Amino acid sequence: MAGLPGLFLWGEDGIISGWNGGSVAIQAKDNSASANYKGLAIAADGTDSFIYAANFKTGRIDVYDTAWNKIFNKPFRDFLFLPAMHH
Repeated sequence: MAGLPGLFLWGEDGIISGWNGGSVAIQAKDNSASANYKGLAIAADGTDSFIYAANFKTGRIDVYDTAWNKIFNKPFRDFLFLPAMHH
């Protein structure tokens, strides 16, 4: 977000955008050819932070660092002891 942390982040249609003040949002990542993001989460590992983006097109979680580089060594783990969602 232009070198500043985003106050609001959202993902839709493979594009992750953010806003940190002002009148416009900033497009941080465009993966519209290979992703359809429906949810974002932020996680920390020590002093490092990561964005976890739920990619509904691939059925996977895409992970990015604070410079929007795709990370492959911080995979999302769905723990077996979490209760299943019921609709």
